[in-house]
Amino acid sequence: MRHKDYYLPCRCGCTLLHVTWLPEEEEFWFTQYELGYYSHQATWKNYFKRLWSAIRGRMYPLFELNVTEHEAFLFAEWLEERIYAHLEDKYEGKEEAEHD
Repeated sequence: MRHKDYYLPCRCGCTLLHVTWLPEEEEFWFTQYELGYYSHQATWKNYFKRLWSAIRGRMYPLFELNVTEHEAFLFAEWLEERIYAHLEDKYEGKEEAEHD
C-alpha cells in the first residue's frame, strides 16, 4: 500500500514536518507544526533578528529540523517510492499505446 502521508519529527521534539503526496496533482505538500514546550523557547533576540530580516526583505529561517540519519534515510526512501510509483503509473499507459 502506498501511504500518501509521512511524518518527520525533530529529534528535540519542537517541530514536526508533515509531508503529503497528491498523485493526481503531482505535488508534495510540506506542513510544519510546532510542538509543545520547546517550540516556544525562542529568545527575544532571535525574534527581533527574524523581524528585522523580514522588514529588510531578507531571508530568515523559521525553523530547523534535526533528524537522525535513519529517519532521513526512511524519508528519502518514502519519497523515492512515491515518485517512481507515480511515474510508472503515469507512463505505463503511454508505453502500451505505443506498442499497439
